[in-house]
Amino acid sequence: MTQFSEQDLCNLLTKARSMALADETVPPAALSKEEQEIIKRYIPMQLNEDSAQKMMAMVNDIREGSRSPMNDQERLELNQKNMEESLINFLSRLRTADDDEFDSMCQMCECIRKSRSSE
Repeated sequence: MTQFSEQDLCNLLTKARSMALADETVPPAALSKEEQEIIKRYIPMQLNEDSAQKMMAMVNDIREGSRSPMNDQERLELNQKNMEESLINFLSRLRTADDDEFDSMCQMCECIRKSRSSE
């Protein structure tokens, strides 16, 4: 996996924002699958309320012992589903964010990128 620099990430998020503003589809059709996967690496999880409640209920069930812990395959599938939803929510937010909000989103993604680059 190629490590992205802060500038690479900023450029990609700026490109994604421009595409989101120009294209009503989410994710924008012009944003490649590779670019989408890169963005997923650096965005925070952003689930809608229903998904977050389902996830919390599942965690509580596991804690209480009424559900067995997820196996590796279940965890992988849940993570993929959650990151896909997060990408859609993030890109939707890019469309409506003003410049200050966009800068904050970029800073948040940069914090994630920086923390992952030191792992």
